[in-house]
Amino acid sequence: METLQAKRPPRVPHFRSPLGRAEARAVAEALASGWVGTGVYGRLFEARFAAFAGARRCAATNSGTAALHLALEAAGARGGEVVTSPLTDVGTVQAILHAGARPVFADVEPERGTLDPAAAEAALTPRTRAILAVHLHGHPADLAPLRALARRNGAALVEDCCQAVGGAYHGRPLGSVGDAGCFSFGRFKNPTTVDGGAVVFKDPAWEKPLARMRRLGHEAEGTGFAGSPSGVRAAGWHCRMNDLAAALGLCQLSRWPETRRRLERTARLYREALAGHPSLRLSEASPGSVPGASHFAVRAAGGRGGLLARFLRARGIDTEAWLYPVHLYRLCAPFRRRLPVAERLYKDYAYLPFSPGLSASETERVAEAVRRFRGRP
Repeated sequence: METLQAKRPPRVPHFRSPLGRAEARAVAEALASGWVGTGVYGRLFEARFAAFAGARRCAATNSGTAALHLALEAAGARGGEVVTSPLTDVGTVQAILHAGARPVFADVEPERGTLDPAAAEAALTPRTRAILAVHLHGHPADLAPLRALARRNGAALVEDCCQAVGGAYHGRPLGSVGDAGCFSFGRFKNPTTVDGGAVVFKDPAWEKPLARMRRLGHEAEGTGFAGSPSGVRAAGWHCRMNDLAAALGLCQLSRWPETRRRLERTARLYREALAGHPSLRLSEASPGSVPGASHFAVRAAGGRGGLLARFLRARGIDTEAWLYPVHLYRLCAPFRRRLPVAERLYKDYAYLPFSPGLSASETERVAEAVRRFRGRP
């Protein structure tokens, strides 16, 4: 007699793509237009995203890293130093290096893991050209003192909003407080263009340099091609957002209210499940701030984040492990210094599945598994 084994439920993915039929139609329309470089869709996306982010101007790029790089170039960071947080994706420091600047890492505050203003002040030197504030896990950095520091020292304040679309700081959208805000619309982001990014900025003097740098240094569209006089005077990069990505972005922006509602529902269910948990805690939003919708990070004190991740994976729940202090990478060996808060805090983090495509039943399943975790294997 055959023994019937109970079927295991399907794994809960860490992220389920929010792209659907509406996005497919948008891409088909862009393809039918006959122009998929950077045209009307790209310009329309820039206008709409600038309004969404509470900014005057927007330059769309092909990645969040490119957005950070170009913002630092426009800020005059080349040849100087950029003070930033070690708790971020390696793309943040790659952007600093590509901009020809030296990263100077300052420690983080212990509640949300964002750049500590006092530590940032101690890291400033006469060569500081910018402060790059990372909104870790969507939590806004404390921008008011960082902005004051930047102004007193003649430096730019650039916000790394790659994890923080839709967040706010004292009533202002993230990205609109500093001199520039940089966003990512990568494949695991909300909203997504699969690959893409944007710089939003205030100073009109940045508009032409950003446009030139995104199109291989060409001073204007259509210059520098075969047989024609070239308007190229300086180095540039090929990093504009194409129209197919922009068409996706426009569709995703139109659906943002529903996307945000779904993410808030998931976050609420997780918070209810974790209320009073003896081994876990969440980073609370600072007063006057609204986190962006990116990751749902859980803190297992005592460096047990990895243990929680293994606990969830053993129960068919995928978790993402991406955070490692960038100053400890071999790439950053010349810039390494001891940063005790960051080096302790990152070990606490684990990440729960978090995307608008996560169903209510999947959310409940994750929440139930988290409730059972007691800080041991």
